[in-house]
This record gives sequence, C-alpha cells and structure tokens, in this order.
Amino acid sequence: MKKVIIIHLEIKQESRETFIKETFSLTSKSREEKGCLEYNILENCYSENKFMIYEVYENNKAFDDHKESDHYKKYINFVMPILAKEPVIDIY
Repeated sequence: MKKVIIIHLEIKQESRETFIKETFSLTSKSREEKGCLEYNILENCYSENKFMIYEVYENNKAFDDHKESDHYKKYINFVMPILAKEPVIDIY
C-alpha cells in the first residue's frame, strides 16, 4: 500500500532563502530514491514562511529507507533550528 506524508512547516523569516535552497536539494535527492513516487514542496500563497512538503512512497519500506538516508538526516539537523513552530505531520 502507498505511503503519503504531508508536512506543514513554518520557518523563521531570516532563514527563508537558505530553507528554500536546502529543501530543493532534499527534494531532488529524494526523488531519486527507489520507491519514491512523488516529492514536492509547496509555498503557502498567503504566508511566505509557510510551506508544505508532499511525499508519496510505494510502501512502508520505501518510506523507512528514505528516513535512513544521509540527505534526510542532514536535512532534519538543518531544518529543526530554523522552524518558527513545531511542524504538523500527517501520515496516510
């Protein structure tokens, strides 16, 4: 069964440009992973510091493999300090 992850992020204003650069790098690398069907980042139309990451994987294993990747671990360490508030994560 497919695995869908939707993450809502709000970042600190001063980190916006770095966030965009690092997130697009993560997106590019994640799309190359075996089992990754879709990986997109969307910017909120009404708030320039709010973003959504939308991920689709073939199955649970593909998602678990993603979480074990070096680029994912690097990104988590990068993004956590620049968040304006806790992310909202939905997993389907």
